[in-house]
Amino acid sequence: MYRTTRPPERKQVSVLFADLCESTAQVAAGDPEEAQILLDRALHLMSEAVEAYGGTVSQLLGDGLLALFGAPLAQEDHALRACLAAITIQQRARAARGVVEPSAQPMVVRIGIHSGEVLVTSARAGLSAHCRVHGTAIHLASRLEHLARAGSVLISGTTFRLVEGQIEATALGAHEIRGLSGKVELFELALAGQLSAVLPRAPRHRSGPLLARAQTMADLHSIARQVVAGEMRVIGLRGEAGIGKSRIIAELSEQLRAQGFTVCTIAAHSYASHISCGVVARLMRELMRVPSELQPGRQHEVALMTIGCGETGPDLPAADLLGFGVPGEMSLSLPPSQRLQRIGDALHWLIGQRSAAGPLMIVIEDICLADRDSRRVLESLARRLEGMKVLICASYRPDFAHRWAGTPWFSEHSIGPLPKAEMTRLARDMLGEHGSLDMLIAALVEKADGNPFFCEQMAMTLVHDAMLTGVPSARRFTSLDADLRVPGSIAAVIGARVDRLPRAAKASLEAAAVLGQPFSDRLIASMQGLATEDVDGHLMLAVSAGLLSEPERGQPAPHAFRHAVVQEVVAGALTRPRRELLHRAALIAMGMSRSDHLAVAYEVAPRAGRIVEHHDSLHDGPPALGSAGAAI
Repeated sequence: MYRTTRPPERKQVSVLFADLCESTAQVAAGDPEEAQILLDRALHLMSEAVEAYGGTVSQLLGDGLLALFGAPLAQEDHALRACLAAITIQQRARAARGVVEPSAQPMVVRIGIHSGEVLVTSARAGLSAHCRVHGTAIHLASRLEHLARAGSVLISGTTFRLVEGQIEATALGAHEIRGLSGKVELFELALAGQLSAVLPRAPRHRSGPLLARAQTMADLHSIARQVVAGEMRVIGLRGEAGIGKSRIIAELSEQLRAQGFTVCTIAAHSYASHISCGVVARLMRELMRVPSELQPGRQHEVALMTIGCGETGPDLPAADLLGFGVPGEMSLSLPPSQRLQRIGDALHWLIGQRSAAGPLMIVIEDICLADRDSRRVLESLARRLEGMKVLICASYRPDFAHRWAGTPWFSEHSIGPLPKAEMTRLARDMLGEHGSLDMLIAALVEKADGNPFFCEQMAMTLVHDAMLTGVPSARRFTSLDADLRVPGSIAAVIGARVDRLPRAAKASLEAAAVLGQPFSDRLIASMQGLATEDVDGHLMLAVSAGLLSEPERGQPAPHAFRHAVVQEVVAGALTRPRRELLHRAALIAMGMSRSDHLAVAYEVAPRAGRIVEHHDSLHDGPPALGSAGAAI
């Protein structure tokens, strides 16, 4: 019997269906034992690739599987993970054909991927945990798998838009899908390489002008001049996802490159955070200028020619890390701390070689997503670079903690929301000046609340929904009542932050999302039967995660969400029974003081006040949800 282990939730996920082609014919024509070996090998290969990118195998289907990315825990890059896992499956399946016995049946797989909203239930049956999902996204992914050519990966337009610029794919046009109304855009993934694993995200944010960052750019250029003068410097850009850190880095990199800097750029990815020193390895490759598509032996030759180390350079203990060859016994026998020290020595030497030819800028985007060993190497490395013409620029989220603070060569720059006027200019630059856009742009700016990424994604959702026509910078609004909904890309980013909270803190945040904002910690405590001090701790964790605004020092409640979009995403993840339960808890928490404290309720939580006004409707059914509880 299944037992639910956590409340059902609505989540943005990517669904992957993989199937071994012609397996029925192979099983029927061959020996049962050989057939079993083939199926086991195929399922192991598929499952291993899914789990390598943080996916969850939801079901084994005999000769295939159903995998989820973004569930049971949300992942902001679920579509990218699913595509990389699919590419890995196909690459390994092709490689396996030349390894197995000549008499063995070939391993040919077809894969379909679609991204969308599903209902997720985590359940346990005996000692096994299961992630059960329901929704149209499951059926569409299954249809795509059946439509895919043998040995290919077919993805929907929804998935492609989430990975555009990071994954190479060929457009196949819009097709009718049996059982679904309307046509679905289809794309076939390129299987030659993993473009997203080596390219930074910055190019995706270079289309519009850089607005309201003049002082920040002036400060960064001042620091760059110190580097030219021979002083090593480290810059930290702290800000929430989508606020414009990558855009600033792209602009700075371009300008410094024109001034004679060599720029090496890498980006950390959450799907690779389990790979020890993975970020350091990529930085070494960038410094060596080694193309990743070359064979390992040829990569080693290119590295030696590029760096020119010959016999004078250090014996790189990271040969295994870089895949240049089999490490020696001495390297394998090193304790972890000494291995990291040797890797740090090698990286230090490489940076010295590059900076000797002129000023060097090293960009590490989203260092907060890097593996722990890479962070340790990079944090300790900076102290050893003094006297070199090196500028390290790292970007990270608000809750990231590092060890550079307090050093004379480090400076941190907080990247805050754009002012309303600049957000309006950004929206105009993106959409155009047509009169039909006036009310839409005002609504976009209001809802994005200073976050350029939020504004861009909501606008593109309207384009994909055919609410906006025309070309970029010359759009026209075609609907008077379009729903300015939160796109799945934003919901995934916020959902991933919410799921990193402890379960009790997440429950307090869900109660706050139902109430509206601002909201009272005492009301939430009463709703959940907790002490106010406990709820205060929960809310401070949400503040650290960038989900709630930090209260002014010395000021008690009310609290507020950092963005109205955050509240909408948290509320939208709740199922209807869960929302009704929370509404009833709010009624009970405030019902005893209805006559005396209704004004207070409005002051600390306007939506709670409206809930109390509808107290009499409790006997007739759950209170109306209003816009805060509407599904995304």
